[in-house]
Amino acid sequence: MIYGGVVDEIGEAGELFNDILILKPKNKDIENRIGNFTFEAYDKRDKANQIEDEAIKLLERRLTEIAEGKP
Repeated sequence: MIYGGVVDEIGEAGELFNDILILKPKNKDIENRIGNFTFEAYDKRDKANQIEDEAIKLLERRLTEIAEGKP
């Protein structure tokens, strides 16, 4: 059984990819800066997800306390 977005084959080897242009900086420093920004963005997203999870837990805990009649 297949579940989700599984693609077994996109086309003949290279057929659909020959015309795709991929821009790559000539300067290695610029390439590294872009890579570092990408890693930093993922780290910040992970941190934001952790903060969001904590906020949800606090809200759920408080709503439970209110539902139980606790001040």
